Amino acid sequence: MAKTRGAFVYEETDSGFQKLHPITRTVFMLCAIATTFCIQHPVILAVLYAVVLGVAIYAKMSKKLFLVYIAVIGIGALISFISWLPFGGDVGGDVYFETGKWFGISIAFSNVGFMWAVTMGLRILCSSLPIFLYLSSTRLRDMTIGFCGIGVPFTVGELFVLAFRFVPLVQNDAAIITEAQRARGLDFEQGGVKAKAQKYSAILAPMIFMSLRRIQLVANALDTKGFRNKLHKHRFYKKPACKPIDYALIGICLLIFALALTARILGWMVLVPGRL
Repeated sequence: MAKTRGAFVYEETDSGFQKLHPITRTVFMLCAIATTFCIQHPVILAVLYAVVLGVAIYAKMSKKLFLVYIAVIGIGALISFISWLPFGGDVGGDVYFETGKWFGISIAFSNVGFMWAVTMGLRILCSSLPIFLYLSSTRLRDMTIGFCGIGVPFTVGELFVLAFRFVPLVQNDAAIITEAQRARGLDFEQGGVKAKAQKYSAILAPMIFMSLRRIQLVANALDTKGFRNKLHKHRFYKKPACKPIDYALIGICLLIFALALTARILGWMVLVPGRL
């Protein structure tokens, strides 16, 4: 029988980051993402990325998840850089090379365009890493505590966490169905691309029906427990208390975001006014 997998991608470590209150980790993630989109200058953005990367290393982020981050987000950042680089004429600066217009679009390279392309690539890297770090170092229950601690309604936070709870369950269903189909003589390794795609449909269809059945069961369970009762204020049976270090780190995160937002409003270190 297939072995049930763990809760999504969380890996318990002895790092100080995991010992922080869930609210602190949630505020760090949200402030890091928001600060990223307040900054346009690539040098300052690179400093912010170095700080977030240092926190990820200190937190002993999951190596498997970090490899996924490098493979997926790294390629996305590179594509973003290459996509923005030829349109330097639209953002101004000293244009080094420009072609004629075809269908109203011209290819141009400029110093500001190069910096803007670097910024867009770094934004993808810097805004995604806090999310990967948060998922790697925070239990699903702690996510609910963290979001409720910053004012998000419990129903919203719990529904957000339920989406992640389905991931290991779907993985487990896929393993069970795959073993069952192999026991019936279905070989997924033989045949071409078209034949393999048809064979994998024998896994996809049962997974869809099992997921729909589980959704109905979860909905009934939530209704039975009064999940939609607006008069009931949810209280956690056991919730960690904030320590002085948590208050200090939350204050630092909010201060950095406030400084970045103020600098953006005042137009400091802005490459292209009018753009995010």
